[in-house]
Amino acid sequence: MLKVSRHIIGLVLLGLLPASCGLLEEEQPLLELLPSGQTGVDFNNRLSEGDSLNILNYVYYYNGGGTGIADFNNDGLEDLFFTGNETSCRIYLNRGGMHFEDITEPAGLQTDGWATGVAIADVNADGFDDIYICMAGHRDPA
Repeated sequence: MLKVSRHIIGLVLLGLLPASCGLLEEEQPLLELLPSGQTGVDFNNRLSEGDSLNILNYVYYYNGGGTGIADFNNDGLEDLFFTGNETSCRIYLNRGGMHFEDITEPAGLQTDGWATGVAIADVNADGFDDIYICMAGHRDPA
């Protein structure tokens, strides 16, 4: 009788353990997907495979070039920079409340080529972050 009671008490305590740790509560998601219509961010680095452009010819075909996040206009809000491969890189200014404005064209940042990376730093010490875009391929220096 005593052995059975110990086993029952042990099982009851084991069953209460998750509740005491808060494991039975529904956890809130850490991230939430917001539609581009709400945020203003509609960047898509879509790739078109073909006979010459594919993973067999370019091992890093699907790697992408990355994203840079910095306060480009020093307004205290983090802005976004996306590198593009078969599309132009894009820069979005944060207008607050998770709303961004695409300023690629007014900023003169349209790119033509395969961006492989981005680095952001205040290179010239003027108080504004500078954007360095690494591009793949060969260019005529003339």
